[in-house]
Amino acid sequence: AAKSAYWDKSTNSFNFINTSKLHFGNSQELTVYHNGFNGNSYIEESHSTGSLYIRSTDMYFQSTGGSKNYAVFNNGDGVDLYFDNLKKFSTISTGATVYGTAWSQGATVDGTLLVTGTSNLNGDVNLGNALTDNIVFGGEVDSNIIPDDDDTHDLGSSSKQWKDIYIDGVAYLDAINFNGTAISATA
Repeated sequence: AAKSAYWDKSTNSFNFINTSKLHFGNSQELTVYHNGFNGNSYIEESHSTGSLYIRSTDMYFQSTGGSKNYAVFNNGDGVDLYFDNLKKFSTISTGATVYGTAWSQGATVDGTLLVTGTSNLNGDVNLGNALTDNIVFGGEVDSNIIPDDDDTHDLGSSSKQWKDIYIDGVAYLDAINFNGTAISATA
């Protein structure tokens, strides 16, 4: 019979040939093997009620030779995920940190969202979904404010009025109602 494993004295190693498996447990619940057909290697926990635990103080998932990190699990100090050996995501005590740009097909924030720097919100943007929602502008508007439809939307209402309006320029108005009295234009 052909050998499935052998000791190589020159490299001081015990070697398994392709598709040979190392089994642990009475029913071979844990299996370690290299599949020679596709070149993949496997650690497999096959018991239906068991789990695979990997324990270490710190844990590194790296490329062959250890030149690139894929993931680093730091003892009591979060998890770091990498792309091409550059840290892109870290878990921290208060949540997570993204390094670079985060792309998402959707997001729900249940709490406070704090954004520092410039935010570009492209497409339609909805602020609030009820009359009880408050939208607070803490800065200045640095662009024109143009309604989506002509002669459709109000600025304030009869019960929720703006206090003062300061205009330095020309006001183009179709009609004026001054405290209940209509004022008409005469040239």
